[in-house]
Amino acid sequence: MMESTSSRNCPRCGTPTEPDALFCPTCGTPMMGPSDSSGGPVPYLISPTRIIILNILSLGLYTLYWLYKTWQQYRDHTGEQVFPVWHGLTAFVPVYGSFRAHAHLRLFGELAVAAGLALAFAPGLGFAGVLVGWLRLFVAEGSAASYALLAISIAAQLVMMLHAQPRINAYWFHMYGSRVVSMGVGKGEIVVAIFGVLGWLGLMGGGANTGMENAAP
Repeated sequence: MMESTSSRNCPRCGTPTEPDALFCPTCGTPMMGPSDSSGGPVPYLISPTRIIILNILSLGLYTLYWLYKTWQQYRDHTGEQVFPVWHGLTAFVPVYGSFRAHAHLRLFGELAVAAGLALAFAPGLGFAGVLVGWLRLFVAEGSAASYALLAISIAAQLVMMLHAQPRINAYWFHMYGSRVVSMGVGKGEIVVAIFGVLGWLGLMGGGANTGMENAAP
């Protein structure tokens, strides 16, 4: 008697899912089967929790590292001649950096389509996520508007990455199956986290000084 293929269980939590489901409806684990089960581990997975914590801790600098690492993964996977360090640093370049982020998500979307995966990437989120951060240039540093735009830019970057990364993870899982594992902590992550903490301390110190000046007679 043939076993039913109407559902399959999530490898992490055991929840029954539809045969063509991309993610577990309970825990979000990618459900696509492997295309390549040979070779050693592939450290490409980045968790949404990691993205949230490090982007907030780093005052949004983690976006640069994320762009760099995912471009590097794209290069190593496809063999195409791309320049991960430069593509990450282009986030510092007004307008052009937004187009590079748009291209980044578009190219991953094309990989997914070529693999037969229905992973709907939204390249426009990449464009907006990088562009919003440059709005801070048009307001006075240390003003209430600059703090508000900082929060908005961090939120926009998070929206971009939290949209893209689960889909990128699903693509890696489809291509490498059980070989794909979480990416190790890199020196770049530590550096951006340190700069972010220093930035937070500077913001808090500046806010405290402003409050004392306003309270002075």
